[in-house]
Amino acid sequence: MTTMRRDFITGADLSTAAVVLEQTREWIADYSALAPHSALGHLWPHEYCATQPQQRLMT
Repeated sequence: MTTMRRDFITGADLSTAAVVLEQTREWIADYSALAPHSALGHLWPHEYCATQPQQRLMT
């Protein structure tokens, strides 16, 4: 299981707010795209999306 604290924050450069904010964007993108999620049945987001029927967007 991935956690922000264990996998991203521990050992990170926390020297300035600007550095933390930049890293946070990267951590969230990585976590959202690459980590399995318990809410998705422990699947990665791309795996979960592949199991869902395609939904048509109304325009």
